[in-house]
Amino acid sequence: MDEQGDFFTPQQERLYNIATWAKYLAWGSLFYYIIRAILVIIQYQVDLQRWQLMAVSPPSVVNLGDLFTFDPIYYSIDMASEMAAAILSGAIFYVVLKGISLGLNMIVETDVNYREVENQGGNDE
Repeated sequence: MDEQGDFFTPQQERLYNIATWAKYLAWGSLFYYIIRAILVIIQYQVDLQRWQLMAVSPPSVVNLGDLFTFDPIYYSIDMASEMAAAILSGAIFYVVLKGISLGLNMIVETDVNYREVENQGGNDE
Protein backbone atom coordinates (compact mmCIF):
# COMPACT_ATOMS: atom_id res chain seq x y z
CA MET A 1 0.00 0.00 0.00
CA ASP A 2 2.95 2.34 0.58
CA GLU A 3 3.93 1.92 -3.05
CA GLN A 4 0.44 2.89 -4.14
CA GLY A 5 0.35 5.81 -1.68
CA ASP A 6 3.60 7.18 -3.12
CA PHE A 7 2.39 6.62 -6.67
CA PHE A 8 -0.94 8.48 -6.44
CA THR A 9 -1.44 12.12 -5.57
CA PRO A 10 -4.01 12.85 -2.82
CA GLN A 11 -6.61 13.83 -5.42
CA GLN A 12 -6.02 10.64 -7.37
CA GLU A 13 -6.23 8.61 -4.17
CA ARG A 14 -9.61 10.17 -3.38
CA LEU A 15 -10.92 9.40 -6.85
CA TYR A 16 -9.59 5.87 -6.62
CA ASN A 17 -11.32 5.37 -3.24
CA ILE A 18 -14.63 6.66 -4.62
CA ALA A 19 -14.25 4.33 -7.62
CA THR A 20 -13.64 1.38 -5.30
CA TRP A 21 -16.70 2.25 -3.19
CA ALA A 22 -18.84 2.59 -6.33
CA LYS A 23 -17.67 -0.81 -7.56
CA TYR A 24 -18.66 -2.54 -4.33
CA LEU A 25 -21.91 -0.59 -3.96
CA ALA A 26 -22.85 -1.67 -7.49
CA TRP A 27 -22.81 -5.31 -6.42
CA GLY A 28 -24.55 -4.49 -3.15
CA SER A 29 -27.37 -2.66 -4.90
CA LEU A 30 -27.84 -5.48 -7.40
CA PHE A 31 -28.01 -8.03 -4.58
CA TYR A 32 -30.45 -5.82 -2.61
CA TYR A 33 -32.87 -5.43 -5.51
CA ILE A 34 -32.79 -9.14 -6.35
CA ILE A 35 -33.71 -9.91 -2.73
CA ARG A 36 -36.38 -7.22 -2.93
CA ALA A 37 -37.85 -8.88 -6.03
CA ILE A 38 -38.01 -12.22 -4.23
CA LEU A 39 -39.68 -10.61 -1.24
CA VAL A 40 -42.56 -9.46 -3.46
CA ILE A 41 -43.99 -12.97 -3.09
CA ILE A 42 -43.91 -12.70 0.70
CA GLN A 43 -45.46 -9.25 0.51
CA TYR A 44 -48.38 -10.67 -1.45
CA GLN A 45 -48.94 -13.28 1.26
CA VAL A 46 -48.87 -10.58 3.97
CA ASP A 47 -51.27 -8.41 1.97
CA LEU A 48 -53.62 -11.35 1.57
CA GLN A 49 -53.67 -11.85 5.34
CA ARG A 50 -54.42 -8.15 5.82
CA TRP A 51 -57.27 -8.35 3.30
CA GLN A 52 -58.72 -11.30 5.19
CA LEU A 53 -58.57 -9.41 8.48
CA MET A 54 -60.35 -6.46 6.92
CA ALA A 55 -62.83 -8.80 5.17
CA VAL A 56 -61.92 -7.28 1.79
CA SER A 57 -60.73 -10.44 0.06
CA PRO A 58 -63.20 -12.74 -1.68
CA PRO A 59 -64.47 -15.47 0.70
CA SER A 60 -63.01 -18.32 -1.37
CA VAL A 61 -59.46 -16.89 -1.16
CA VAL A 62 -57.61 -18.41 1.79
CA ASN A 63 -53.98 -18.46 0.66
CA LEU A 64 -51.78 -17.18 -2.14
CA GLY A 65 -52.55 -20.14 -4.41
CA ASP A 66 -56.28 -19.46 -4.09
CA LEU A 67 -55.65 -15.83 -4.99
CA PHE A 68 -54.11 -16.88 -8.31
CA THR A 69 -56.98 -19.25 -9.05
CA PHE A 70 -59.47 -16.45 -8.31
CA ASP A 71 -58.01 -14.07 -10.93
CA PRO A 72 -54.82 -15.59 -12.32
CA ILE A 73 -54.06 -13.15 -15.11
CA TYR A 74 -54.36 -9.99 -13.02
CA TYR A 75 -52.38 -11.23 -10.03
CA SER A 76 -49.71 -12.93 -12.16
CA ILE A 77 -49.13 -9.80 -14.20
CA ASP A 78 -49.20 -7.60 -11.10
CA MET A 79 -46.66 -9.72 -9.23
CA ALA A 80 -44.43 -10.19 -12.28
CA SER A 81 -44.42 -6.45 -12.99
CA GLU A 82 -43.43 -5.64 -9.42
CA MET A 83 -40.64 -8.21 -9.53
CA ALA A 84 -39.46 -6.95 -12.92
CA ALA A 85 -39.48 -3.36 -11.67
CA ALA A 86 -37.31 -4.31 -8.71
CA ILE A 87 -34.85 -6.25 -10.86
CA LEU A 88 -34.74 -3.47 -13.46
CA SER A 89 -34.05 -0.89 -10.74
CA GLY A 90 -31.21 -3.04 -9.48
CA ALA A 91 -29.79 -3.42 -12.96
CA ILE A 92 -29.93 0.34 -13.53
CA PHE A 93 -28.19 1.09 -10.22
CA TYR A 94 -25.59 -1.58 -11.00
CA VAL A 95 -24.82 -0.17 -14.45
CA VAL A 96 -24.68 3.43 -13.21
CA LEU A 97 -22.41 2.66 -10.25
CA LYS A 98 -20.21 0.38 -12.36
CA GLY A 99 -19.93 3.16 -14.96
CA ILE A 100 -18.95 5.67 -12.28
CA SER A 101 -16.33 3.27 -10.99
CA LEU A 102 -14.86 2.60 -14.42
CA GLY A 103 -14.94 6.28 -15.38
CA LEU A 104 -13.12 7.39 -12.23
CA ASN A 105 -10.55 4.63 -12.68
CA MET A 106 -9.99 5.80 -16.25
CA ILE A 107 -9.50 9.39 -15.08
CA VAL A 108 -6.94 8.32 -12.51
CA GLU A 109 -5.13 6.07 -14.99
CA THR A 110 -5.05 8.80 -17.64
CA ASP A 111 -3.68 11.33 -15.18
CA VAL A 112 -1.01 8.87 -14.03
CA ASN A 113 -0.05 8.15 -17.65
CA TYR A 114 0.25 11.88 -18.47
CA ARG A 115 2.36 12.43 -15.38
CA GLU A 116 4.58 9.49 -16.35
CA VAL A 117 5.03 10.82 -19.91
CA GLU A 118 5.94 14.29 -18.51
CA ASN A 119 8.50 12.74 -16.16
CA GLN A 120 10.05 10.71 -18.98
CA GLY A 121 10.19 13.79 -21.20
CA GLY A 122 12.01 15.73 -18.48
CA ASN A 123 14.57 12.97 -18.00
CA ASP A 124 15.47 12.77 -21.70
CA GLU A 125 16.71 16.37 -21.87
